[in-house]
Amino acid sequence: MSNQNPIELYRLLKPKQFPVLVRLELKQPELPHEIVEGLSLQIELRPFEPHDRRRLNLKFQGVTNLKLEQTWSEISFSLLDISALQDQQWEARYQVRDAESHSLIFRCKNFEAALK
Repeated sequence: MSNQNPIELYRLLKPKQFPVLVRLELKQPELPHEIVEGLSLQIELRPFEPHDRRRLNLKFQGVTNLKLEQTWSEISFSLLDISALQDQQWEARYQVRDAESHSLIFRCKNFEAALK
């Protein structure tokens, strides 16, 4: 396991190469013991080139303040920017937002990123 900051690891995956949304799945806890974990969000992104089979998979836990605005029939993001929150009054540790249009924005407790 790496000691690197999760934001640094995410940036090493070159997320700007994966602007097109393939899947966005929001899961709400069903059982009482899961409520502590809060909402989870999974996002799968792909490159513009449809024949490029690479995928960037993002998993977010403890999602709050979720806002998604769809302006076109195809949803894409210039870059999902993930930054650490400095305000420790919130349980969330990270803010995620579309760097250009702000069409997606939320806060989360933890996240993972991986290429497939």
